[in-house]
Amino acid sequence: MASTPLSVTHRPYAVEPITEMMMPDGIFDAAIFNQKITAQIKNTSNQALSDVDIYIEGISDPSIVLKPFTHKFPTIPANATVTVAWEANFQNAGPGKPVVSIVAKESGKDVSRSLKRIFVSKTTFDAASKKFTCAIPEGRFEVTKLTAFGPNGDAWEPPPECDPEDDGKRRIKLGPYLPVSFDAVFIPNPAYEGTHGKLPFNDPWWKILAVVLAVIAAIAAVIAAVTEGGVVAVGISGGFDETGTVDPSFECCKPDPKAVSKTVGLDKGKATVAGVASVLATVAVAVALSDDEDPWWRGQRETPPPKGALTKAEHVTTKIKYIDPPNAGVPYRLGVDWTYTRKTTAGDQSYSVSEEQKNIHVASEVLVKAASPHNAFEKPLEISLAVTREAGTFYSGPDLYAFALLISPDRDFAAVVPLVDDGIAPDKTANDGTYTGSIHLETVFPEMRKRQLAFEGIWKVYAVAQDVNLAEENDLPEIQAKTIGGFVIASPITLSFDTSLPCPVTAQASVQVFI
Repeated sequence: MASTPLSVTHRPYAVEPITEMMMPDGIFDAAIFNQKITAQIKNTSNQALSDVDIYIEGISDPSIVLKPFTHKFPTIPANATVTVAWEANFQNAGPGKPVVSIVAKESGKDVSRSLKRIFVSKTTFDAASKKFTCAIPEGRFEVTKLTAFGPNGDAWEPPPECDPEDDGKRRIKLGPYLPVSFDAVFIPNPAYEGTHGKLPFNDPWWKILAVVLAVIAAIAAVIAAVTEGGVVAVGISGGFDETGTVDPSFECCKPDPKAVSKTVGLDKGKATVAGVASVLATVAVAVALSDDEDPWWRGQRETPPPKGALTKAEHVTTKIKYIDPPNAGVPYRLGVDWTYTRKTTAGDQSYSVSEEQKNIHVASEVLVKAASPHNAFEKPLEISLAVTREAGTFYSGPDLYAFALLISPDRDFAAVVPLVDDGIAPDKTANDGTYTGSIHLETVFPEMRKRQLAFEGIWKVYAVAQDVNLAEENDLPEIQAKTIGGFVIASPITLSFDTSLPCPVTAQASVQVFI
């Protein structure tokens, strides 16, 4: 019997389920307990498949606790790539590259089995030294003096600071935070001889670990604020040391949508908006440190150690200057000064750089559509997203992880709608560059009526898209490292240095809903 022609094409990636954001380069970190294992599975045949089941058979690290679930597809079009996800708890996971076995079966055919590694790091925070430590198989990555420009006053609706007479808990601002400077040291295990050491997971640059730490610090604040201790979802409480305001002053005024109910599920507008802003701001670290060779690799090349000397540690100090606001899909510029120091058994060697970098994860046009007016009880509401590259071609199929945030007229109710380009209804054609999703508003009407929330009126649509790491697994590590995923390509949020500009969250489409 022939096997089912379905295979996982690239490394599965991590999505944080409260904010719905992909983690930098899809890396899972045990500091965030609950994450979605998200995989893209391609129909490798030229024929549509029918009655398909897809599930995770097992994970080689038993400390990763999977919530079993079988995805069922009545049909998967020829050459289409479907995106599936499973919830899992990583609280007790160790650093490494565990193997995930994903099984797919079409009715009447044998199963196909894809064995794919995921990347898992483990970040901890020492409050006394204010040091983040990120453990990976190749050693450990330590970050101190992590500073950032934070939100001004109550501009981003931060939870209020606690009253000394209250429970004594400090309320965390939600950001966004623009990282400004940090000291990072990579300590290889074991120490190595020669110019270059192993890359983390034999894949990304060392700088990606710095981005992981920055995003964890930002998103941990969002999760803590939204769950208010009701759900144990993060394992660190460290954040940024705020440095004041940027010159010109950085302002992120009160966003639209406003704060919604702080429960998870559909009522997650504020968490998602804050998560998008946090990732948008913190991935600027990756831009500043170059998409090509990063300071560690460049520093290694410029400081070849004496023959026989062992490299014990590699230290990079970084300071970022924001020439332009770090917005999604635009070629913003950043100034950066960094110094690399190689610490060896034969002494230290240093190399310094002062340069300007530009974001290359860009889009020339973002188009969001939703039919209006819409009868909520007649049929599902369809939302579509198309993102054009600088060269004029469309991002398509597996290129993007995308979703839309749909906000009710009084902005007190939010729903997340996944957007995919897989040719499965409501999406019309696979790989044509139109990412589509739908929601039947009739299903949320009873809950909204119960809460006495506005249902009829103008609903707003906010679309988000991040690029996916599609590097070929057989490439050399230093080639794979040049492909990075998780950059925000499309976003409704505009970070601004001009305090006179309107609020930074702008709807990309509006829908007049009636019953």
